Amino acid sequence: MLTKFDDIRGPVDLGGVWRLIEDPTEIMVCPAFDATNGRVVTLPADLAHCIPERPYAEGVFWFCRRISIPGAYSGKRIVLRFDAVNYDASVFVGGAFVGRSEQGFLPFEFDITDFVRPGCETELCVRVDVRRVPGQLPTSFFWKNCGGILRDVTLYATSHTYIRDAYVIADHLGNASLTAEIGNAGDANTIALRILDAVETELVRKTITAAEIAECEITLNNISPWSPDAPHLYRAEFTLMKDNKVIDRVIRTFGFRSIEAKDGKILLNGSEIFLRGYNRHEDHPATGGAASDTAVSADFANIKASGANFIRMCHYPHDVRELDEADRLGLCLLVEIPLCGYGGSRLGIYKAEAPIYNEAVYCAARECLVRMIRRDRSHPSVILWSVSNENEEPEENVIRNQDALIRIAKQMDPSRLVTHVSNHARHKERKNFFREDDVICFNTYRTIFGRIYNKNKDFDPVEAGDAIAETVAGLRNDFPKKPVIVTEFGYRTCDSFDGPDDEDVQAAAAAAEYEGARRSANGASIWLYADHLWPKDNGLAGDVSEYGLLRRDRSEKKAFSVYSQLLKKG
Repeated sequence: MLTKFDDIRGPVDLGGVWRLIEDPTEIMVCPAFDATNGRVVTLPADLAHCIPERPYAEGVFWFCRRISIPGAYSGKRIVLRFDAVNYDASVFVGGAFVGRSEQGFLPFEFDITDFVRPGCETELCVRVDVRRVPGQLPTSFFWKNCGGILRDVTLYATSHTYIRDAYVIADHLGNASLTAEIGNAGDANTIALRILDAVETELVRKTITAAEIAECEITLNNISPWSPDAPHLYRAEFTLMKDNKVIDRVIRTFGFRSIEAKDGKILLNGSEIFLRGYNRHEDHPATGGAASDTAVSADFANIKASGANFIRMCHYPHDVRELDEADRLGLCLLVEIPLCGYGGSRLGIYKAEAPIYNEAVYCAARECLVRMIRRDRSHPSVILWSVSNENEEPEENVIRNQDALIRIAKQMDPSRLVTHVSNHARHKERKNFFREDDVICFNTYRTIFGRIYNKNKDFDPVEAGDAIAETVAGLRNDFPKKPVIVTEFGYRTCDSFDGPDDEDVQAAAAAAEYEGARRSANGASIWLYADHLWPKDNGLAGDVSEYGLLRRDRSEKKAFSVYSQLLKKG
């Protein structure tokens, strides 16, 4: 999947005004386009902002608009691309079905050359089914279900032989592997490669000939490695040539960076690093779950300024502009697929959406993982692939398939670390749960359990910090070579149990639990940077999570400054 467009492809942004039509019949029949039918909406957007009077709307919806096919596309391969549609999307062009995607957080695209005429207009309709059914992802919702066309929609054109994908894997010693995959390759093709630094100095120029896959290994001296303290970036240009003419080009931004797990430590560019930061959801009061340049820029700048070097991008693949921002600012990322809370009935309020493991879920998770890695593997900020969150690991099928996903990630990308996020770190069978992981990641809410669930208002958060350190020590005893990250800890501010002191308790819990992780583990990410919306009828207090160190409107709670001071200590 391509995430950036060169002007040679003549991209057309299809965001803006569309028509939204609700479909109570739920029949997959493309409606006849009528410029007066439905309500006017501006995309990208989630349904809550398209239908503000029904913020939890679910069901089947049609998004429709007329599009103009540029005359300059004549004789070319014409492609329609969606960066994310939640969740089940069926696409019709001129009333004809052209394809379907069930992955709600990743790009998909269709060759629509045979369905359109350059220089003419046609109708584009997208049937969006917001509901989840067994076998699809996410397997559970730990966040508000945000249906809709959430990210960019683009029309572009290529030659019939084109660059299908391109990526760069580079280490801190200056070694880089550049790969281009050629679509409709036919005979041997010529790829011109260039690498440029931040000031546009050309460092490498090479020409290689290949058929379907063009690969090049290079070594550069005197490069500047990428790190949180110095996020140096480079640019790779892949140019497809035919008869000495440029017919396609893809550009990738990358960094020279190495990450490894060794002797119980996480090493970035050969030196030990402690990962410190936040979990963050794609949620903002202005845009809900849809893409927002303004929200991303502001959040990531504030996270960086608070002393963090790490974000866990829970619990699904996030918009690629977040990865771009992390690359630029120097924030290490854990990225994750939405295999979430799966298996058994332990989840209580989610048990209706957590059926026993089946082959359909595994296939959906495998597809999501492969597509996420293909999209994100050039980003130096991405250091950890996560294949799941809080699944029911004591179930044999769950752990077997989870391990299989980890092996797939390692095979596709041996340059990064692979993990899953567990809430069974204290389970008696935990030795079986982390066999394949490079890094052990676990979630724990010791102050919540001590105060809220055990109804002990006098519970001291220091005890929670000690309990975290004890859990880490046990894991190190079982897996002495594997680093450990406390991927979730924290405290919510919405409980009447704490009354007006809830922000003080949250701040004390954040400090004590972080310090417990800091003295024992290799990383810690608090739950959560900012409050987000819960699913409807979730059984918890209110519609907003209240675990955030910032409120949903980004105003600060007391815990934010306390936590920031700890992060800045390193």
